[in-house]
Amino acid sequence: MKLDVRSVNLSASDPINQYVDQKLAAAVGRFFDHVRAVTVHLTNAREPHRGADPRCQVCIRLINGSQFCIQDQEPDLYSAINHAMSRLKRTLSRRIERQRDRKRHPAE
Repeated sequence: MKLDVRSVNLSASDPINQYVDQKLAAAVGRFFDHVRAVTVHLTNAREPHRGADPRCQVCIRLINGSQFCIQDQEPDLYSAINHAMSRLKRTLSRRIERQRDRKRHPAE
């Protein structure tokens, strides 16, 4: 799995990068073999002079070629990462289960 963490208008320190890695590992977990690449974008949604409004966007590409993005915006960067990773885990689980169901019960 290829992982790319990018930050725009935001300083992503080592603790933040480690936190993203930790949360991503927990979110992807048992579906690791289905994931080809993950890109995490950490940005400040507001203009710099208006204060911080951090956004976390996670784009994931699966082995079967499908891809999707999850985005969350919170007052705190860690909260944005938490919520985005929670949503990623639910969405990834749902997509993989649908894929498995299609293989088990093909349309007749």
